[in-house]
Amino acid sequence: HMMDSSSKKASADSVYKALEPSVSTFPDGKMIMISTPNGPQGFFHSIYTLAEDEGSESDKLTITAPTWEINPGRVSDSKYRANWKLDKNSFRQEYGAEFTSTVRDYIEDPDLFFKNVHPIPSEPEDDRCMLSSREPISKGHPNINYYFSADLGFKKDSTCFAVGHAEGAGEDRKIVVDYVAEYEPGPDKEWTLEHGVISFEAMANETVDLTERFKISKGAYDQHHGAAYSEQLLNNTITNFVELPASDKMHNDIYQLFRRLYQEERLIIPGYDWVINNFLNLEMIKKGIGDKEKIKVFARRGKHDDVADAITRLVYLIYKEVYLRESVGSKTKQINKSHNHRVIMDLRHNQNTVRKS
Repeated sequence: HMMDSSSKKASADSVYKALEPSVSTFPDGKMIMISTPNGPQGFFHSIYTLAEDEGSESDKLTITAPTWEINPGRVSDSKYRANWKLDKNSFRQEYGAEFTSTVRDYIEDPDLFFKNVHPIPSEPEDDRCMLSSREPISKGHPNINYYFSADLGFKKDSTCFAVGHAEGAGEDRKIVVDYVAEYEPGPDKEWTLEHGVISFEAMANETVDLTERFKISKGAYDQHHGAAYSEQLLNNTITNFVELPASDKMHNDIYQLFRRLYQEERLIIPGYDWVINNFLNLEMIKKGIGDKEKIKVFARRGKHDDVADAITRLVYLIYKEVYLRESVGSKTKQINKSHNHRVIMDLRHNQNTVRKS
């Protein structure tokens, strides 16, 4: 029997356990397992390393087949070199069929990341975490359009809110995180009900309070527990908030964008330790190379990512609502201007024609 990693209907472990007894009933029964490595983890890696450790005594045969051996000429030497320079670990895994460790720090260049961090002169008295990129604020400017993001917790995770805006224009434009608040569940904690979970009604009430203090153009929240939160928002006539899907694609898009913007120094993040440490404690797994690269970001064991999730989602929302809309609007204006040009020229041409006649 052959097992191929392209089959996603069941886990390799469950398929192997189901097939092994039947295959062993045949004297010459064999099972062939084919997969691209996915780091030193998972069932396929376990079986492979077991066979390697057993050596000549093993009843399993292991074969490592790099792309350049099984498909010579399919990939050009220039592409090999380019992908090697992009990411050596991913190259060894995707092309060299090695079990490389793909887990790494999400913030790959802390020095560059800290160029986006604005120092805060003093800690706020409210340890519930009201923050600002410039100085602690409790109310937004009436002429600024703000955006809101929520990462919803329930029992084990915190709920985190973030408010920010876009500042400047063109190449000087940056996304400013003005306010971040984290609410932890637990006994004697504000927002926590008797059975230890965070109250969605309390979440909504705090959201209403923020909409009164900041002129929020649009808000976004994650799909986890989103239905209960959405219902409470509607009860409070908040209709300009959207639920973002809890999909791998959305997760990748959000964290890829945040990574690119901090590398371009286009962010202003409040410099409190508990905010910064939330990012520095993030890890990621990369899959693919170049344009096909996908990342999965998660908190290091024993740490949390609630603050990072809220801030990266806020950055994604502002970028989508301000940067992309401005880009589309600019292109539309250029098209309209071009059309107006043609209309004016046509009118002048007609006038000249009339005068000549």
